[in-house]
Amino acid sequence: MRVLIADDHPVFTAGLRMLLESLPSTEVVGEASTGKDALELARELIPDVVMMDVDMPQMNGIAATQAIQTASPDSAVLILSIIEDLDTVLAAVRAGARGYLLKGAGMEEIAQAIGVISTGGAIFGSQVARAVVDYITKPPPQIVPFPELTDRERDVLRLVADGQGNTVIARELSLSVKTVRNYLSRIFAKLQVTHRTEAAVRARREGLVAEVDGKGGGAYGSSCRAGPDALPGPPVSPSSAPAGPWSGDEGHRRGTASMCRRGAVAGAAGIPAAGMRGSPAAQASRK
Repeated sequence: MRVLIADDHPVFTAGLRMLLESLPSTEVVGEASTGKDALELARELIPDVVMMDVDMPQMNGIAATQAIQTASPDSAVLILSIIEDLDTVLAAVRAGARGYLLKGAGMEEIAQAIGVISTGGAIFGSQVARAVVDYITKPPPQIVPFPELTDRERDVLRLVADGQGNTVIARELSLSVKTVRNYLSRIFAKLQVTHRTEAAVRARREGLVAEVDGKGGGAYGSSCRAGPDALPGPPVSPSSAPAGPWSGDEGHRRGTASMCRRGAVAGAAGIPAAGMRGSPAAQASRK
């Protein structure tokens, strides 16, 4: 088994060479102290295995691994590093490394790893393997839309995306209208948008949508508004309000509010609102 050692610590390299040469059928064909040297030697020597450190001068071990896989695809790269964080491990695997061991690995573990990756397999040290398994089996962390915004700013933006005007937003969040305007100014600056319609479209695309609770306010408590803080949307006539479990004035109020809001969001995003596909208002919003 022809092995190339790539590490910038001479003492560690000397010890690793002694260990490898003590293994049967293993030959160290070269040593590299920089990432660029490792790439050049891999091209020249075409080793079976390259034992690569991550923290290398001139070219780091991840970049060198990727370059070696392009220049010498028959050479399997085994990372041997003191770095054990998951991001580095995954970056090495994406670059083409077939194994990742920590520098505290014993002779038997190193010998086993060389044998596994030289035959096309992949191997990770015990500590690294636990991190990889956790990454695969545990659900990913919840991604918060617009992390640059505060929780309160996201609340305001969520209601803007739901078609609410400043007065309703103030009532929903127990704020003054002036405070809502101040929040909107900060939101627009952080998102680099110039008006609420653009902010609403971006919020909808990122999945920042107000919850529908049917308790007045929020989803069913809005009404069609005109003015500078209302989203543009198609008009809704009483006859086009959707049917629901309410009757009389209450049914009309709730139904019209729902239609208005969906039409407003559809108009802002340039898409037809759900439940309005065949109506003249929906056709107008699509145009």
